[in-house]
Amino acid sequence: MSVPAGEIVVVGLGPAGAGLLTRDAAAWLDGGRPVWLRTRVHPTVDALPGAAGWASFDELYERADNFDALYDEIVARLLAAVDGADGPIVYAVPGHPLVGEETVARLRAAAPARGVRVRIVPGLIFVDILAVALPIDPLKDNLQLVDGLELAAALEREPFAGGTVPLSPLRPALIGQVYDPRVASATKLVLMRLYPADHPVTLLRAGGVEGAEAARTVPLHELDHGDGDGPD
Repeated sequence: MSVPAGEIVVVGLGPAGAGLLTRDAAAWLDGGRPVWLRTRVHPTVDALPGAAGWASFDELYERADNFDALYDEIVARLLAAVDGADGPIVYAVPGHPLVGEETVARLRAAAPARGVRVRIVPGLIFVDILAVALPIDPLKDNLQLVDGLELAAALEREPFAGGTVPLSPLRPALIGQVYDPRVASATKLVLMRLYPADHPVTLLRAGGVEGAEAARTVPLHELDHGDGDGPD
């Protein structure tokens, strides 16, 4: 598994606990290389030997004014870290590196100009958990995957628009990254352009995490009536 210097290996941690970590991902994390975590707030991290000594970007999230600046700062720090490293470094992110991971997209765009190669080590994604937790066959049922952050952004761009959301009410939809009350509220308002207020919505929290997974169904108008930490 030797690689030249000037390489960032982006590892997917999977959607839940360490039992869903792939062998390839575990090998890179256990290889004695410098590891950067996008966040420690993930059920896999606590179960990994050596994780306490890994760097993370959580402090950037705590003081960031906006996500654009945050993502650019993470990319800049990773590129600076690999410049001074004696060999490759590992960047570990929740889920799959190429699914809903904006920092990875920006890293892949910026790395070539710095002569840095980016290797992707796949991880399971939240759809794998959904297929077990809910009675849905993602392929057979033509499931739509939607980013809650994109729905929130659409509401801000077009607060009075109707029918412009790229979402069909005729097919089931899985909306990810609904992680706080602001995103939940924006998601609700966008969905209410397409569905009646009492349309049933299933909220899945901590999917795949033993002892923490919880699912409940509420009317759409109660989507943002959570406990203050977001509905999922």
